Amino acid sequence: MKLNTAIIGCGNIGTKRIEALVSLSDFFKISALVGNPISDKNCHAEKLSKKYKCVFFTNWRDILKKKNIQAVILSTPPHLFYEIGSEVMKRGIHLLIEKPLGQNFKEAKKLYDLSIKHKVVLKTGYNLRFDNGVEEVKNILKKKMIGKPYFCKIEYVNGTAKTNTNAIGSLLDLGSHIINLFNFFFHGSLKLNYSEGNSYEFSKIDNGYISLNINKISCLAHHSFVRWKNNFSVQIFGKKGYLILESLPKWGYQKITIGKRKYPSGKPVLKSIIFRSRRDSSWKKECKNFFELISKKNYFFNKEGLDTMATIEDCGKYNKFKI
Repeated sequence: MKLNTAIIGCGNIGTKRIEALVSLSDFFKISALVGNPISDKNCHAEKLSKKYKCVFFTNWRDILKKKNIQAVILSTPPHLFYEIGSEVMKRGIHLLIEKPLGQNFKEAKKLYDLSIKHKVVLKTGYNLRFDNGVEEVKNILKKKMIGKPYFCKIEYVNGTAKTNTNAIGSLLDLGSHIINLFNFFFHGSLKLNYSEGNSYEFSKIDNGYISLNINKISCLAHHSFVRWKNNFSVQIFGKKGYLILESLPKWGYQKITIGKRKYPSGKPVLKSIIFRSRRDSSWKKECKNFFELISKKNYFFNKEGLDTMATIEDCGKYNKFKI
Protein backbone atom coordinates (compact mmCIF):
# COMPACT_ATOMS: atom_id res chain seq x y z
CA MET A 1 0.00 0.00 0.00
CA LYS A 2 1.22 3.46 -0.95
CA LEU A 3 -0.29 6.52 0.70
CA ASN A 4 -1.20 9.36 -1.64
CA THR A 5 0.26 12.26 0.33
CA ALA A 6 0.18 16.04 0.04
CA ILE A 7 2.67 18.40 1.68
CA ILE A 8 1.36 21.82 2.64
CA GLY A 9 4.24 24.22 3.24
CA CYS A 10 7.52 23.57 1.46
CA GLY A 11 10.01 25.68 3.40
CA ASN A 12 12.97 24.27 5.33
CA ILE A 13 11.00 21.65 7.30
CA GLY A 14 8.59 20.86 4.48
CA THR A 15 11.54 20.15 2.20
CA LYS A 16 12.98 17.73 4.76
CA ARG A 17 9.64 15.93 4.81
CA ILE A 18 9.56 15.75 1.00
CA GLU A 19 13.07 14.27 0.93
CA ALA A 20 12.01 11.73 3.55
CA LEU A 21 8.97 10.66 1.52
CA VAL A 22 11.07 10.31 -1.62
CA SER A 23 13.36 7.90 0.26
CA LEU A 24 10.24 5.98 1.38
CA SER A 25 8.78 5.50 -2.09
CA ASP A 26 7.52 2.01 -1.18
CA PHE A 27 5.18 3.60 1.36
CA PHE A 28 4.35 7.09 0.10
CA LYS A 29 3.46 8.69 -3.20
CA ILE A 30 3.78 12.47 -3.29
CA SER A 31 0.58 13.53 -5.02
CA ALA A 32 0.59 17.29 -4.45
CA LEU A 33 2.64 20.16 -3.01
CA VAL A 34 1.30 23.47 -1.75
CA GLY A 35 3.55 26.52 -1.68
CA ASN A 36 3.37 30.28 -1.55
CA PRO A 37 5.16 31.60 -4.65
CA ILE A 38 7.06 34.86 -4.57
CA SER A 39 7.06 34.87 -8.36
CA ASP A 40 6.55 32.37 -11.16
CA LYS A 41 10.31 31.99 -11.50
CA ASN A 42 11.11 31.77 -7.80
CA CYS A 43 8.85 29.24 -6.13
CA HIS A 44 10.63 26.41 -4.38
CA ALA A 45 7.51 24.26 -4.07
CA GLU A 46 6.70 24.61 -7.76
CA LYS A 47 10.23 23.56 -8.70
CA LEU A 48 9.96 20.53 -6.44
CA SER A 49 6.59 19.60 -7.96
CA LYS A 50 8.20 19.49 -11.41
CA LYS A 51 11.12 17.48 -10.07
CA TYR A 52 8.89 14.87 -8.45
CA LYS A 53 6.14 15.05 -11.09
CA CYS A 54 3.22 15.95 -8.87
CA VAL A 55 0.51 18.61 -8.80
CA PHE A 56 1.36 22.07 -7.48
CA PHE A 57 -1.13 24.37 -5.74
CA THR A 58 -0.87 27.82 -4.21
CA ASN A 59 -4.11 27.42 -2.23
CA TRP A 60 -4.22 24.63 0.36
CA ARG A 61 -8.00 24.28 -0.06
CA ASP A 62 -7.38 22.81 -3.52
CA ILE A 63 -5.96 19.75 -1.74
CA LEU A 64 -9.38 19.05 -0.25
CA LYS A 65 -10.90 18.88 -3.74
CA LYS A 66 -8.67 15.96 -4.72
CA LYS A 67 -10.43 12.69 -3.95
CA ASN A 68 -7.33 10.50 -3.75
CA ILE A 69 -5.41 12.27 -0.93
CA GLN A 70 -5.05 9.93 2.06
CA ALA A 71 -2.50 11.80 4.17
CA VAL A 72 -1.26 15.36 4.60
CA ILE A 73 1.97 16.68 6.09
CA LEU A 74 1.42 20.19 7.40
CA SER A 75 4.62 22.27 7.59
CA THR A 76 3.31 25.81 7.52
CA PRO A 77 3.89 28.34 10.34
CA PRO A 78 1.95 27.30 13.49
CA HIS A 79 -0.68 30.04 13.27
CA LEU A 80 -2.18 28.12 10.32
CA PHE A 81 -2.15 24.69 11.98
CA TYR A 82 -5.65 24.76 13.42
CA GLU A 83 -7.38 26.28 10.40
CA ILE A 84 -5.81 23.87 7.92
CA GLY A 85 -5.48 20.83 10.17
CA SER A 86 -9.12 20.84 11.23
CA GLU A 87 -10.39 20.97 7.64
CA VAL A 88 -8.02 18.18 6.60
CA MET A 89 -9.16 15.79 9.34
CA LYS A 90 -12.85 16.55 8.77
CA ARG A 91 -12.31 14.95 5.33
CA GLY A 92 -11.01 11.76 6.99
CA ILE A 93 -7.42 12.49 5.93
CA HIS A 94 -4.56 11.43 8.21
CA LEU A 95 -2.34 14.29 9.38
CA LEU A 96 1.29 14.76 10.37
CA ILE A 97 1.54 18.25 11.79
CA GLU A 98 4.80 19.86 12.86
CA LYS A 99 5.22 20.69 16.53
CA PRO A 100 3.74 22.38 18.43
CA LEU A 101 0.18 21.13 18.03
CA GLY A 102 -1.32 24.58 17.48
CA GLN A 103 -0.59 27.87 19.18
CA ASN A 104 -2.10 26.92 22.55
CA PHE A 105 -3.81 24.14 24.50
CA LYS A 106 -7.27 25.13 23.28
CA GLU A 107 -6.30 24.65 19.63
CA ALA A 108 -4.46 21.43 20.42
CA LYS A 109 -7.50 20.00 22.24
CA LYS A 110 -9.79 20.79 19.32
CA LEU A 111 -7.40 19.14 16.86
CA TYR A 112 -7.09 16.05 19.05
CA ASP A 113 -10.88 15.79 19.46
CA LEU A 114 -11.36 16.01 15.69
CA SER A 115 -8.83 13.22 15.11
CA ILE A 116 -10.75 10.89 17.44
CA LYS A 117 -14.13 11.87 16.04
CA HIS A 118 -13.08 11.23 12.44
CA LYS A 119 -10.84 8.22 13.24
CA VAL A 120 -7.67 9.54 11.66
CA VAL A 121 -4.06 9.41 12.80
CA LEU A 122 -2.84 12.73 14.17
CA LYS A 123 0.96 12.64 14.41
CA THR A 124 2.71 15.62 15.97
CA GLY A 125 6.16 16.07 14.45
CA TYR A 126 8.67 15.38 17.21
CA ASN A 127 11.48 14.12 15.01
CA LEU A 128 14.04 14.23 17.86
CA ARG A 129 12.43 11.07 19.24
CA PHE A 130 13.79 9.33 16.14
CA ASP A 131 17.30 10.80 16.30
CA ASN A 132 20.05 8.15 16.41
CA GLY A 133 21.65 9.53 19.55
CA VAL A 134 18.33 9.97 21.37
CA GLU A 135 17.32 6.41 20.46
CA GLU A 136 20.63 5.14 21.85
CA VAL A 137 20.00 7.02 25.10
CA LYS A 138 16.64 5.24 25.30
CA ASN A 139 18.36 1.88 24.76
CA ILE A 140 20.90 2.63 27.51
CA LEU A 141 18.07 3.41 29.91
CA LYS A 142 16.23 0.21 28.94
CA LYS A 143 19.35 -1.82 29.64
CA LYS A 144 19.63 -0.09 33.04
CA MET A 145 23.31 0.65 32.37
CA ILE A 146 23.21 3.69 34.68
CA GLY A 147 20.76 2.16 37.13
CA LYS A 148 17.68 3.93 38.43
CA PRO A 149 17.63 7.49 37.01
CA TYR A 150 17.83 10.22 39.64
CA PHE A 151 17.74 13.43 37.59
CA CYS A 152 17.94 14.67 34.00
CA LYS A 153 18.88 17.93 32.31
CA ILE A 154 18.18 18.72 28.65
CA GLU A 155 19.40 21.86 26.90
CA TYR A 156 18.23 22.84 23.42
CA VAL A 157 19.41 26.32 22.48
CA ASN A 158 20.44 28.46 19.52
CA GLY A 159 20.60 32.08 18.44
CA THR A 160 17.63 32.55 16.12
CA ALA A 161 15.73 35.30 17.94
CA LYS A 162 16.34 37.83 15.15
CA THR A 163 15.58 35.42 12.30
CA ASN A 164 12.75 33.25 13.63
CA THR A 165 9.96 33.17 11.05
CA ASN A 166 7.56 30.85 12.90
CA ALA A 167 6.42 33.70 15.17
CA ILE A 168 6.49 31.42 18.22
CA GLY A 169 8.83 31.65 21.18
CA SER A 170 11.50 29.23 22.33
CA LEU A 171 9.12 27.51 24.76
CA LEU A 172 6.74 26.36 22.01
CA ASP A 173 9.57 25.73 19.55
CA LEU A 174 12.51 24.17 21.41
CA GLY A 175 10.90 23.68 24.81
CA SER A 176 8.15 21.47 23.37
CA HIS A 177 10.82 19.10 22.04
CA ILE A 178 12.44 18.88 25.49
CA ILE A 179 9.16 18.25 27.31
CA ASN A 180 8.31 15.53 24.79
CA LEU A 181 11.72 13.89 25.33
CA PHE A 182 11.23 13.77 29.10
CA ASN A 183 8.10 11.71 28.48
CA PHE A 184 9.89 9.58 25.86
CA PHE A 185 12.69 8.69 28.27
CA PHE A 186 10.72 8.20 31.47
CA HIS A 187 7.01 7.66 30.62
CA GLY A 188 4.57 9.17 33.07
CA SER A 189 2.68 12.24 34.15
CA LEU A 190 4.74 15.42 34.19
CA LYS A 191 4.37 17.58 37.30
CA LEU A 192 5.55 21.17 36.96
CA ASN A 193 7.66 22.55 39.82
CA TYR A 194 8.90 25.82 38.35
CA SER A 195 8.94 27.79 35.11
CA GLU A 196 10.76 30.96 34.12
CA GLY A 197 10.56 32.84 30.85
CA ASN A 198 12.28 35.93 29.44
CA SER A 199 11.78 38.10 26.37
CA TYR A 200 15.11 39.73 25.57
CA GLU A 201 15.04 40.25 21.80
CA PHE A 202 11.87 38.53 20.64
CA SER A 203 8.22 39.49 20.99
CA LYS A 204 7.56 36.22 22.82
CA ILE A 205 9.59 34.07 25.21
CA ASP A 206 13.13 33.67 23.87
CA ASN A 207 14.81 32.09 26.91
CA GLY A 208 13.52 30.00 29.76
CA TYR A 209 13.93 27.23 32.30
CA ILE A 210 11.49 24.52 33.37
CA SER A 211 11.68 22.22 36.39
CA LEU A 212 9.51 19.09 36.35
CA ASN A 213 9.11 15.75 38.04
CA ILE A 214 8.17 12.53 36.28
CA ASN A 215 8.05 9.21 38.13
CA LYS A 216 10.09 10.76 40.98
CA ILE A 217 12.82 11.79 38.52
CA SER A 218 13.83 15.47 38.64
CA CYS A 219 13.98 17.07 35.18
CA LEU A 220 15.40 20.45 34.19
CA ALA A 221 14.98 22.07 30.76
CA HIS A 222 16.70 25.07 29.20
CA HIS A 223 15.29 26.45 25.95
CA SER A 224 16.67 29.57 24.30
CA PHE A 225 16.82 31.67 21.15
CA VAL A 226 19.53 33.91 22.60
CA ARG A 227 22.40 31.47 23.11
CA TRP A 228 24.85 32.43 20.41
CA LYS A 229 26.20 28.90 19.95
CA ASN A 230 23.83 26.11 18.96
CA ASN A 231 23.72 23.32 21.50
CA PHE A 232 21.74 20.20 22.28
CA SER A 233 22.64 18.01 25.22
CA VAL A 234 21.01 15.36 27.38
CA GLN A 235 22.46 14.54 30.81
CA ILE A 236 20.97 11.73 32.89
CA PHE A 237 22.43 10.68 36.24
CA GLY A 238 21.46 7.43 37.94
CA LYS A 239 22.35 5.10 40.76
CA LYS A 240 25.07 3.25 38.81
CA GLY A 241 26.47 6.13 36.76
CA TYR A 242 25.55 8.72 34.15
CA LEU A 243 25.24 9.38 30.44
CA ILE A 244 25.74 12.53 28.40
CA LEU A 245 24.56 12.98 24.81
CA GLU A 246 26.13 15.88 22.94
CA SER A 247 25.03 17.59 19.70
CA LEU A 248 22.72 16.73 16.81
CA PRO A 249 23.71 15.46 13.34
CA LYS A 250 22.84 18.83 11.77
CA TRP A 251 25.54 20.45 13.93
CA GLY A 252 28.22 17.75 13.76
CA TYR A 253 29.05 14.33 15.10
CA GLN A 254 27.03 13.08 18.04
CA LYS A 255 28.77 11.67 21.08
CA ILE A 256 27.49 9.72 24.06
CA THR A 257 29.66 9.39 27.16
CA ILE A 258 28.78 6.80 29.78
CA GLY A 259 30.33 7.10 33.21
CA LYS A 260 30.19 4.02 35.46
CA ARG A 261 30.10 4.91 39.13
CA LYS A 262 33.04 3.74 41.23
CA TYR A 263 32.01 2.74 44.75
CA PRO A 264 32.02 4.12 47.34
CA SER A 265 33.34 7.29 45.69
CA GLY A 266 35.95 7.82 43.02
CA LYS A 267 36.69 8.74 39.41
CA PRO A 268 34.09 7.06 37.16
CA VAL A 269 35.07 4.62 34.42
CA LEU A 270 34.29 6.29 31.10
CA LYS A 271 33.07 4.82 27.85
CA SER A 272 32.36 6.92 24.76
CA ILE A 273 30.10 6.09 21.84
CA ILE A 274 30.60 8.34 18.81
CA PHE A 275 28.11 8.41 15.97
CA ARG A 276 30.28 9.01 12.93
CA SER A 277 27.49 9.73 10.46
CA ARG A 278 26.33 13.32 10.16
CA ARG A 279 23.25 12.26 8.21
CA ASP A 280 20.03 13.11 10.01
CA SER A 281 17.75 10.09 9.56
CA SER A 282 15.14 11.24 12.09
CA TRP A 283 12.83 12.77 9.46
CA LYS A 284 12.75 9.54 7.45
CA LYS A 285 12.17 7.35 10.50
CA GLU A 286 9.36 9.57 11.76
CA CYS A 287 7.59 9.51 8.39
CA LYS A 288 7.93 5.71 8.37
CA ASN A 289 6.36 5.68 11.85
CA PHE A 290 3.50 7.84 10.52
CA PHE A 291 2.84 5.22 7.83
CA GLU A 292 2.92 2.39 10.38
CA LEU A 293 0.43 4.16 12.65
CA ILE A 294 -1.95 4.60 9.73
CA SER A 295 -1.61 1.04 8.45
CA LYS A 296 -2.28 -0.34 11.95
CA LYS A 297 -5.04 2.17 12.70
CA ASN A 298 -3.13 3.09 15.84
CA TYR A 299 -4.52 6.27 17.39
CA PHE A 300 -2.71 5.94 20.72
CA PHE A 301 -0.15 8.63 19.90
CA ASN A 302 -2.76 11.15 18.72
CA LYS A 303 -2.63 12.60 22.24
CA GLU A 304 1.15 13.12 22.25
CA GLY A 305 1.06 16.72 21.06
CA LEU A 306 -1.82 17.56 23.37
CA ASP A 307 -0.01 16.20 26.45
CA THR A 308 3.04 18.30 25.65
CA MET A 309 0.88 21.38 25.12
CA ALA A 310 -0.80 20.84 28.51
CA THR A 311 2.60 21.10 30.23
CA ILE A 312 3.46 24.20 28.19
CA GLU A 313 0.20 25.82 29.26
CA ASP A 314 1.04 25.04 32.90
CA CYS A 315 4.38 26.84 32.38
CA GLY A 316 2.54 29.93 31.15
CA LYS A 317 0.14 29.91 34.09
CA TYR A 318 2.97 29.44 36.59
CA ASN A 319 4.93 32.45 35.40
CA LYS A 320 1.91 34.39 34.10
CA PHE A 321 3.35 34.82 30.60
CA LYS A 322 1.78 34.27 27.22
CA ILE A 323 3.24 31.24 25.49
